[in-house]
Amino acid sequence: MSVSRSNKSELTDNPSTSNNQPVDWNVLPVELWLEIFKRCPQMTIIFTLRNVCCLFRSLSLNPALWKKVDLNKWKESIMSEIMLDENCTVVQKPTFSVSQNLTSTELYRSIMPYLVNFVQRITFSQYYKDFTLASTELGLLCQCINLSHLNMGFCENVNAYSLQEICRNCPKIKILVVEGCRNVDDICMKAVSELPLLTTLNISHCADVSDHGLRYLSSMSSSLLHFVGDGVLHITNSGVYSLVESHPKLETLILDGEKLNDISIEAASFCLENLQVFHVSFCTELTDRSIIALYGKKKLKKLFLKKLSCEIKINALEGLLMLDTLANLVELTLTDSDAIVDSTAHLLSNRCRQLTLLNLNWCCLLTDEGIMKITNHCSHLVQLHLVGLPLLQGSWIPNLENKLPNLRFLDLSVCNMIMDVDVIDLVQRKTDLTAYSYYHEEVVYRKDLKLYRVYKSKNPSDTKSNESNNSSPECAGSRGALVDF
Repeated sequence: MSVSRSNKSELTDNPSTSNNQPVDWNVLPVELWLEIFKRCPQMTIIFTLRNVCCLFRSLSLNPALWKKVDLNKWKESIMSEIMLDENCTVVQKPTFSVSQNLTSTELYRSIMPYLVNFVQRITFSQYYKDFTLASTELGLLCQCINLSHLNMGFCENVNAYSLQEICRNCPKIKILVVEGCRNVDDICMKAVSELPLLTTLNISHCADVSDHGLRYLSSMSSSLLHFVGDGVLHITNSGVYSLVESHPKLETLILDGEKLNDISIEAASFCLENLQVFHVSFCTELTDRSIIALYGKKKLKKLFLKKLSCEIKINALEGLLMLDTLANLVELTLTDSDAIVDSTAHLLSNRCRQLTLLNLNWCCLLTDEGIMKITNHCSHLVQLHLVGLPLLQGSWIPNLENKLPNLRFLDLSVCNMIMDVDVIDLVQRKTDLTAYSYYHEEVVYRKDLKLYRVYKSKNPSDTKSNESNNSSPECAGSRGALVDF
């Protein structure tokens, strides 16, 4: 039987016939409850929901909820009334008492015994003195036979012995992050090289790794796709050559350029046909040869060259742009270079129109003319970094909200000729933008009660020490290299 539109409206408007009846939670299928649980913080599940009823208790340890474990999120969860009783088991009701100092180590020891068979991804806490990989924690980790992604960045007690045990007991690891682990050295690389499925390795800021460690990696049975080694100061041309020669499928290569020169760049360009992300910090020893070596690398999506050498000339950079090599770039960083001038910016704006991030910090010869070209043509920009450009006057700022509708971040620190009022006016017009003025003061648009106002914050470094002590602990990993795969 069909119902007319008017009859449908009457049925909807009639409270007796509308679907306003209370939900009977007892008849909801388990699958629906599981979907609800997936949207809850893991600490809420394990410490609150599991105590509601038998169904919730059984669902609280469902494998689907615990494939990914991030101890940073555990730390950040509200746990003001949590204290585990050491003798509690999965079938007992935990004992609660007030404690705000429960560490991730204590949580890990209590919860992980029930997760080892199905957890696939673990990220250890990067908060200072919050997690230590001692013998108990290592033993639990080595029981995670299905582990494929392990992030131990800035974790204490990560050394040759612990990595040997992990690599021997968790052979399914594909992604390994040991960024900032101060005891990771060349012997650790020998242990890592025995992982048969490893595709991604992050050893950023592991200062004791040298060319010998990279040579161990060259003997791996698997082929690396992503290698991150920013802040590894003792790697030379020899180590880079052995790495790229033995892993020709690399798509991501991130290096510290402290002891590298043109030979490393030429080797990477020649050996890595599929290179998509190329990052070199401190390019002080590079010359035009390195830029010319990048000619034709059309698969590049992210290029990061920091502190470019004065030996790199305008012609080489403009040649790189004229060949459409960078046409597919979405992120480009070229800093500290007098070879970036208005003519370079003009070519960049014509060839790199898909950019979402552009960093031209300390390219001091750029003027408003060059930035105007960029803002007129690179309409997809989300982040624009223009720190330390003394010739900028800001003539391109009016109407910027229409030219760059996706822009969310603009850094104009140490641009002494740009007026703060122009930055504030821009943020008033584009309310989703965060900008920084000359003294690196944050300018954002915030809602205060029912009024909108521009908020200008102090430089975080100017805050008093006693205020910083009362704030939430800083994540050590936030200061390291951040790379998403």
